[in-house]
Amino acid sequence: MQPPDENVAVELTVGLPAGVPLIGGGRDLDNYLFPVARRIGAARIHAAFDYKRAAVPSGIAISPVARESDPPDEPRLTVHTTVSGQSPAWKQQIHDACDAVVGTPLLAGPVALVIRFKVSSRRNWSTLWKPAIDALGPVLGALDPRKPFSPNDDRISTSRCIALSMIRWPTT
Repeated sequence: MQPPDENVAVELTVGLPAGVPLIGGGRDLDNYLFPVARRIGAARIHAAFDYKRAAVPSGIAISPVARESDPPDEPRLTVHTTVSGQSPAWKQQIHDACDAVVGTPLLAGPVALVIRFKVSSRRNWSTLWKPAIDALGPVLGALDPRKPFSPNDDRISTSRCIALSMIRWPTT
């Protein structure tokens, strides 16, 4: 384990028994990763990677993280929210932005997801990834359109959540 004051990257592999489908059945990657992050200390985690794999053992890897600059590839969707990340309106802003761009959900099957957050260095960004994923109904699809924040997120087979560039707000 890394020293308790060191920022880390976490990689979680969820090994499912042979014959168990990787998607469907409520095996949401964020539900596996979130308790691990809480145990490690979510504020220490600057990058999280998780995978679902068939017929392999589950495992966790933790390593020091080096800050990286913005990646060369362009994001497919950028959302600038204007309300608290703890409010239902925050999820609604993400949901509406996805709906405006996507139109129809991705075709059935596994999905790889990358989420990058740019937040204040005082913000615990790890509390944002679950609600952000919950807002992706327009992209992932939803079983019940009356529940816009219950997407088919169990189809995410690989995900990366990264606090890429922490913004340092001036103190006044």
